[in-house]
Amino acid sequence: MLAKKLKIGSSPRIEYIFKRGRVLRGKLFTLRFVPNNKSYSRFSLILKKGTAASAVLRNKIRRRIYDAVSAGLHPTAKTCYDTIVLCSPRVSKLKYSEIKDDLNTCLQKLFQ
Repeated sequence: MLAKKLKIGSSPRIEYIFKRGRVLRGKLFTLRFVPNNKSYSRFSLILKKGTAASAVLRNKIRRRIYDAVSAGLHPTAKTCYDTIVLCSPRVSKLKYSEIKDDLNTCLQKLFQ
């Protein structure tokens, strides 16, 4: 699970990222990000209702994605970002290893 300090909690910051952020696309995920002035990166996840009809399944997907994010974090990254992770509806049908691989690929591109 991702630590609370590594999550973006405020709506104004999320709106700012959508307006001013850059976009990085993967097969399953779209990352919108802006640099921040903290010593760590923060994340937020947006999972639409169309991805999974039941809240139980959406929460399971959310936990898997946050776990994959925490596994793919680079503590020695030069630039830290506030990042929003947008999911494709296909995520609900895939295994954790496939989700983790695609998200790690996206995070590696982000932290290069």
